Amino acid sequence: MATINAENIYHCDVERYIQALDGIYGVALATIPDKKSGEAIAAVIAFKDDHPKDSGVTERIKTRLADIAVNRYHIPKEIIIVTPKEFDTLKNELGKVDEAHLSGFVARRLRIQMS
Repeated sequence: MATINAENIYHCDVERYIQALDGIYGVALATIPDKKSGEAIAAVIAFKDDHPKDSGVTERIKTRLADIAVNRYHIPKEIIIVTPKEFDTLKNELGKVDEAHLSGFVARRLRIQMS
């Protein structure tokens, strides 16, 4: 869960919005610090192998989420696109996303300090 401008935003809600998009292999969310709102959401998204990827994909995701999300806080501030193989490295032996590993991955990719 992220608290953005005193509003609780549950990761499962945002994940559900993103999973509804075409060609999604997997999605995982991390809460990141944000100077303006306190916290924000970063999404790690993997597309199925046959899904086309181009430089405008993150903007299309944000635009689509703006159409279906409950409010603007459900739209990730940062989107990191990874391959399905790279996404699978974020999972533990039970096949679930390892939150600690995910936080470290996001921090390294965005070059930010996580609390």
